[in-house]
Parts: sequence; structure tokens; C-alpha cells
Amino acid sequence: MARGVATYLAWLSRRWVAGSQRLDPQAERLMDYLYGARSAQQRVAEERIRQVSRGLLEHYSRHQAFWSLVHEGDEDVVDIQASGSMSVSSRRIEVVSIGEHLDQSTVKGSGEVMLIRDVVMSALGCGIAYGLGHDAAIASVLLNDWQRVRLFLCSPLTTVPVARTTVSGPEEIHKLEPLEPAGRFPQMEEPSAALTQLLLASLRKARA
Repeated sequence: MARGVATYLAWLSRRWVAGSQRLDPQAERLMDYLYGARSAQQRVAEERIRQVSRGLLEHYSRHQAFWSLVHEGDEDVVDIQASGSMSVSSRRIEVVSIGEHLDQSTVKGSGEVMLIRDVVMSALGCGIAYGLGHDAAIASVLLNDWQRVRLFLCSPLTTVPVARTTVSGPEEIHKLEPLEPAGRFPQMEEPSAALTQLLLASLRKARA
């Protein structure tokens, strides 16, 4: 898994250095550390990438932290410790809540920008994919420079949403319903499909 997290961080940092990926300020600070002042020796960059990868895995290996990220969408702070090497230092990554993330993603022009929550989720997702044996498939996708790869962590698929339209008099009513006619959407504390989770998070944000 650590190799998968490191692979994604290395891929993203190279894209950032090349100017082909815009980042929000927090993600940019992280990439700046990984690649130094864009003139760091390759050995230093690799050491820092391994350090951050281990730190992310150590933090999100904790049950509460992982499911808070995946299910609840809470904000979090990841403290990454230095390893004693002169090339690395301790880092602090502030992962915004899903509500703040949604606010940031609706700003004009944000579609081209990768946000810090995207970075953390994608790095962990890549690590999980590598751990499940999909390293060759992920690596082949990352080879395509024209692709912007983001991975979204979600619970095991249980309910697939589908949009349905019904006619009531002169009006059309649009509803999001389970694909299975006899199914029901899960409660907030239950595992759910990615789209259902995103919908519920958006609704919760709207009620706040």
C-alpha cells in the first residue's frame, strides 16, 4: 500500500512541477515540500515522498480517522513526523471537511484545481488499489499525461441511485431513487454507494 500512495504523490508532484496541474494552496505547499524548491535532488524528493506516504498510512490506519474521512466527511489534521534525516522535516496536513471541500469546488475556475481533500483521498485510494493487486492497471493509467486521475474512497457498494421522472398533472417531478425498485437508501451511518454518500453530504451541507 505504501508503494501505491508514494506512486500517486510522485506522479502528482511531477505534474505540478511541469505546470500541468493546478493545486489549491494547501496541496501546493505539500508538493513544494516533496519537490523542494523544484531543484531538490531526486534522492531528497524520493525520501520525502516515502515519509509523507508512511505518515498518511499511519494516520488513516486508525479506524476512526479512516471512516471519518470516508463516511462522515469531517475535517482532520495529519501530523507527519520527521525521521531523523537531514532531508526531511515534520509536516502538518489540514484536510478540510466535505462541506468546505464542496464550497471550494463550486468557485469559478475550480474545476482545473486539485484540492487538498482530493490529494489525500486519491493517494490513499491508489494505495488501496495497489494493496488489492491492481498496481499494473493504475500504473498504466498514470502513464497517460493527458489524464487527470482522481480516486474517490467510498463504502462498499450497496445502493445505486438512479434519477426517475414522473408526471403529475402539468408538472414533471424528478426524484433520486434506488435502482432496485424494492430497495431503500441507507442511513447516514450505513455503508453506501459513492453517489449516495456525496448526495447526503451535499444535503447535510445545505441544511447547515
